Amino acid sequence: MTRKKENRGGPRKGAGRPKKEPKEYSDEFKNTLFNALRRKARKMKKNFGDVFAELLYDRKTQDTTKAGLFKILGEISVIKESRRTVTNEDKRPVILLPGLQRKPEEIVEKEHEFNQN
Repeated sequence: MTRKKENRGGPRKGAGRPKKEPKEYSDEFKNTLFNALRRKARKMKKNFGDVFAELLYDRKTQDTTKAGLFKILGEISVIKESRRTVTNEDKRPVILLPGLQRKPEEIVEKEHEFNQN
């Protein structure tokens, strides 16, 4: 079976699935989450990193749960890619003209004489 030749000229602008906006979590949400995790770790008399590591390496914890927790904490704590706002500046060529100067008196007098004739 032969494949039909593509004649579309390659990938097109805007083709494909639209890109999702990256999730942004507020600092308040992050602080609340990490404070709750630290409190729980203090109750267990362990630090946050130890509790997290035990949860990830505990054989009784399901692999899907481990992956989900790791992904959630990674998404929240990793710095997201910054977005640039593009300003649409006028990029046309600029034509600079000299400033206006007063005409010398001699020329003004000659123009005046010319206009009277």
